Amino acid sequence: MRSAIAATGFLLLLLVPVQGRCLEMANHLILQDIGTYRMDRPDTALLGEPPTGGPQESPGAGVLTGTGHFPDHADVTYEVLYRGGPGTPSPVVTVTRHAGSESDQWLLHEIETVLRGSGDDDSALGSLHSDASVMTIGNSTILRLMGVFTWVSKNVVVEIEGDFVQTGPLDVVWAYVQKIPSTIPATMALDEAHDAQWIKDEMERRLWLAGKWFTHLRTNKTLPKKALKEAVASMDVFLEYREKYYGIRSLEEQRLLAGLQEESDDNRLFGRLKDYRKWWSKAKDRPLKI
Repeated sequence: MRSAIAATGFLLLLLVPVQGRCLEMANHLILQDIGTYRMDRPDTALLGEPPTGGPQESPGAGVLTGTGHFPDHADVTYEVLYRGGPGTPSPVVTVTRHAGSESDQWLLHEIETVLRGSGDDDSALGSLHSDASVMTIGNSTILRLMGVFTWVSKNVVVEIEGDFVQTGPLDVVWAYVQKIPSTIPATMALDEAHDAQWIKDEMERRLWLAGKWFTHLRTNKTLPKKALKEAVASMDVFLEYREKYYGIRSLEEQRLLAGLQEESDDNRLFGRLKDYRKWWSKAKDRPLKI
């Protein structure tokens, strides 16, 4: 009897974290059908194999991974697909709970990168896509690029990706803004003044990111090669923006950074970062050359 009680207690201990994870998932995802959209459910067709599909939980910054969102904390991402009917997109919902760390100051700025061109096309770097817009659903302000809807709710980021169509999965979007209301200011407008500020903020953020990687390097929180690679990557982006919007050629400087990275010369690389910061402190109030 005693062993049976002990075994029962052990099973309860195992269930507690599982129940906790299920509750967290339910706090961030709608775990049921939404109108005509059918929530994807785990498929256990193969005997002895773990189920596939259905709601998923994973570590990481989710949709912000590609922005260089600084990994100095533990983010958790939840994802689920809702199956649409014939001719209807099947949207994927991604919700990331960020940890409320220092880097979360950039969340609203970072989610806007989905609306803008990247360094893959120099002419489009930082430029707003022609189909980008701000829209209001209920009392929530959200960002939209055709069939992709994104918003931030304090330290939670939501992205609903349907299809590149003009209608989009609005039933799903409406359900999620009710569950996780946006905290984007209702006054946000994608006008020229906002464009210029976003570009300057991205240059500021890239210098901040590079500095964070050097801090991690010098406090032994990151392997040297990883830290230098990431620091140089952000400095490169800063230089690309500086060339496009302030007219200062970047190629030779980027070659210098690449060489110093190859030599693992963190002192000289940090010296270049200090020079960029000094230049930026004097230039950031100047108008952009758009």
